[in-house]
Amino acid sequence: MTKAEIKHDRISVGLLVSSDLENEGLYRMINAHSDMNTCCQWIVQNNQEILNAFPGHRVDVAVLMVPWPILGDLLKRIHQKFPDLVSIVISQSPFHWSGILQMLEYGVVGLTRSTQSAVIVSMIRLAYYQMGSIDIDMARRMASVLPKSRCTRTRTLTQLDYYIWSLMVRGYSNPQIAQHCGITLSRTKHRIHHIFRYLGVRDRASAIAMYNTYQAFNAGLERGVGLVDHIDE
Repeated sequence: MTKAEIKHDRISVGLLVSSDLENEGLYRMINAHSDMNTCCQWIVQNNQEILNAFPGHRVDVAVLMVPWPILGDLLKRIHQKFPDLVSIVISQSPFHWSGILQMLEYGVVGLTRSTQSAVIVSMIRLAYYQMGSIDIDMARRMASVLPKSRCTRTRTLTQLDYYIWSLMVRGYSNPQIAQHCGITLSRTKHRIHHIFRYLGVRDRASAIAMYNTYQAFNAGLERGVGLVDHIDE
């Protein structure tokens, strides 16, 4: 039995956008369909203010169309307060893959650059039924960028880098890593710094936190699936 069959009502959508124009367009787009309605909507100016009033328990799918500097923090806060809430992101800008991984961790199951009604409505339905989605144009970009991105990652993070990263996860100190790998402490520090740059993080804890997600993401790429628009190396 599906979620819709159990609930016998419409999909409740929460809108979080960055301008009145986006808000009006998405509101009309969603409410034009008989199986969904907008239960709440905000022009995002203050993340904390929104979270204090956001009725996450009434929202089936959150749709966000805000710039990344706001989006990252907002997604994190929403996910912490409502960990079971699924979200769709509409973005006009490309993301570095590490940003995409963060979105996946924060409950994002749909990503598109399209503002077409059919695309967004389809994504809302797929998110409601717990199915991830990307629009067709994004799928084409993914197909074209994957061969290049695989090669780039192989060149950028060496097998030694992956091994050093795994030792960091296991709690090894820099001197222990150097001894374990048979390299100098100076080279160890250089490779760790390189890993940080590649991941887009600034400290060891952040790199360790990303390890399992990164492994799962690469496994998805090998199967030919993922949530990817543009990999900005």
